[in-house]
Amino acid sequence: MTKHGTRSCYMLGCRRSECRAAHARYMNMRRNPDIYGDPSRVSSAQWASLLRALTMPLYTLDDLAKLTGVPYGLLKNVRSGRYSNMNRATAERLLPVLDVLPEEPTEEAQAS
Repeated sequence: MTKHGTRSCYMLGCRRSECRAAHARYMNMRRNPDIYGDPSRVSSAQWASLLRALTMPLYTLDDLAKLTGVPYGLLKNVRSGRYSNMNRATAERLLPVLDVLPEEPTEEAQAS
């Protein structure tokens, strides 16, 4: 049994006032992400500057993609500023890169 006053109860067909209110809150958040924010998204600006700093002198985007498991294309788009925000789970996958990166640059990065 689904608890009344939740959007899931509304989606199952309940039209009690508290369930309708829960659905209305959800729809307002979907329609106004600038006001309410999207908790599953984070700004990619800080990651863009980090990726630029890491890829210029030491590492290639391919190295970072292999270390983090994040697709190369996504890293490229974040670094270039094409994406203004990114999925929170993806950003969390980039966090360990600060601890995992080796001290020495790769041969590909040295060649460029």
